[in-house]
Amino acid sequence: VDGNASRAAGSAEAAKQGLEKRPTLAHAGNSAWLTAGIIIADVVGAGVLSMPMAIAKFGWVLGGLLVVVLLAMNVHISIVLWRCKMHCPEATTYMELMDSAFKQAPKSHRIFMKWITGLSQYSFMIGVLGVYGLSWGKGFGMMAYEARVCMPVLILLGFALLAPFHGSARNMGSWQSLVWLNILTLLGAVVIPLAYMMAEGQASIMPEGSQVYAFAPLEVRQVFAGL
Repeated sequence: VDGNASRAAGSAEAAKQGLEKRPTLAHAGNSAWLTAGIIIADVVGAGVLSMPMAIAKFGWVLGGLLVVVLLAMNVHISIVLWRCKMHCPEATTYMELMDSAFKQAPKSHRIFMKWITGLSQYSFMIGVLGVYGLSWGKGFGMMAYEARVCMPVLILLGFALLAPFHGSARNMGSWQSLVWLNILTLLGAVVIPLAYMMAEGQASIMPEGSQVYAFAPLEVRQVFAGL
């Protein structure tokens, strides 16, 4: 018994020394700053351009409260999604995550949830690409407003410019410079209008007959437009 205990202790010590001598692998993920930049660029995105209109539809008090409520919902959903990922570490896509999360459910339910997740995800991605395509198409048109080029051509031009970056990226941090450029663009979209309003004054920029509401009078159409 003593011999077995000695051999076991020796094996444990050898294993410990082996672990200590093992070289430390560099972390393959993104840095904390880059991850924060990706989250900001992804969460804010083009939504910063539509936020003033949303606040105007609800009023500055009600609109501000809705922003806080939606922020809380976003944080809660992110935490739930992270817990699902920790429970199913083998999943690498949303469809795989849903399939793993419903592995105890009947097969028909699992297949349905897997494919409805994929349909929702890809429909959202196609919709976002459409919105972004219209955005950069209008942007190119404003920069070259004297050129007689139709909108579809400008949108295809934007896709052609982005294709090399998307085709060569293998993870979210492949093009770090584009992440920071995106954040600078978002800051410009916020700071430039504010600076212009400060320079020109409130009276010169408000449309004639417009009013500021803390709680705007709501209609069904107006609510959907604000959301």
